[in-house]
Amino acid sequence: MAVLQTHKVVAQLPAALEPNAIYFVRRSTGYDQFVTNGAGVVVAYPMNVRIPAAVPGYLDDGSILRLTMNPDGQLPAYTAGGATLNLQVLFNG
Repeated sequence: MAVLQTHKVVAQLPAALEPNAIYFVRRSTGYDQFVTNGAGVVVAYPMNVRIPAAVPGYLDDGSILRLTMNPDGQLPAYTAGGATLNLQVLFNG
């Protein structure tokens, strides 16, 4: 079994990456996570997070709407012309 390494870096991934490692790279108020394989190449696997069935939407009068999410974490929005926009919603935790 490979020995797992973790690295915390501030602004960007280093030029040379270690094999079998997880990198935490600060971005804005959070961080991005990168995982390398045995050859030191970043492998793009999405993080598993729970996507809620709906998110709250608040109206000016204080009432709350339940906005239904797609299973892939997108919130459908509709334009006046009838076109559908799927807005990607990001979840932390």
